[in-house]
Amino acid sequence: MPESASILVSRAMISPTSLDVPQALRDSLKTHESHLIDRSAALLAGGPDEIAVAGVIEEAFSSDKEQLVKTIMALRENGNV
Repeated sequence: MPESASILVSRAMISPTSLDVPQALRDSLKTHESHLIDRSAALLAGGPDEIAVAGVIEEAFSSDKEQLVKTIMALRENGNV
């Protein structure tokens, strides 16, 4: 993966740090952000067609969505909101 592609995607994905959210949620979001950066950089470097790019992105959001929902629901159930 070219360094320039990774840097480009990382800059585009910078999260606002001023949000007041529980650390567990912040950690979960950071993990998902890292996964998206890695996948995006690989897609930039690999040159797949639009259908393949859309499929990879769909899969990434689908798998990350499940974990994010679990994290949010657990925080709400434990009163950590």
